[in-house]
Amino acid sequence: MLIDKVPILGICLGVQLLTKGSEEGNKPGLGWINGYTREFDKSKLISINGKGTYYDPVFTWAVPVCPTAITFIDSKIFGEEFENDLLVGDQRGRIFHFNLNETRTGLDLRGSGELVDRIADVDGELTPVTAGRNFGAITDIEINPYDGKIYVVSGLDGQSKEGKIYQAYPKSQQQKQQQQQQQKSMTKSLPQQSIQQQIPSSISQEQMLQQQIVKLKQLLEKVG
Repeated sequence: MLIDKVPILGICLGVQLLTKGSEEGNKPGLGWINGYTREFDKSKLISINGKGTYYDPVFTWAVPVCPTAITFIDSKIFGEEFENDLLVGDQRGRIFHFNLNETRTGLDLRGSGELVDRIADVDGELTPVTAGRNFGAITDIEINPYDGKIYVVSGLDGQSKEGKIYQAYPKSQQQKQQQQQQQKSMTKSLPQQSIQQQIPSSISQEQMLQQQIVKLKQLLEKVG
């Protein structure tokens, strides 16, 4: 393949297989590359002026999902179940919700079914942490600091010809807003109703007074 440059269809299994051997195992490689594969020094992987630290992945997708957005739910309107948790969006229009541990240094996947091993081997295992679907190709997720709502930016996904911005908030808040609007409309109409109720009573009192005056005149004429 290397000498004759004959194109072939292959499956990527790792470049270490092309070398003579690897520190990751005791089996020989194909030897197509004259050398050995050594494990990298994790302490030197990220420096950032000596302040960086390497951490093993806290979660792995065996099936590629192409994460495109990440944010923390800095909002109280969704309740304690979601407050300060992690949201991850992907190119396939899904939003994943992950709980964090008490020290906020990793994911708390207890109660997430097969994900306790921190690996999603198949898409079906992602169901317990899937908070939303069908958002198109997600490009960004933001929390509005003023109203606490989640805003999801969706780009072109091959099906839609225009980008979109979605707004997400609890159903309970929507019901609360509707109730507040109803109360405002009722408050505005109450003075008019009270006036309408008072008008008939004031008219009836005037009529009664006129009737009394007429009777008094009739009585005076008889006496005179």
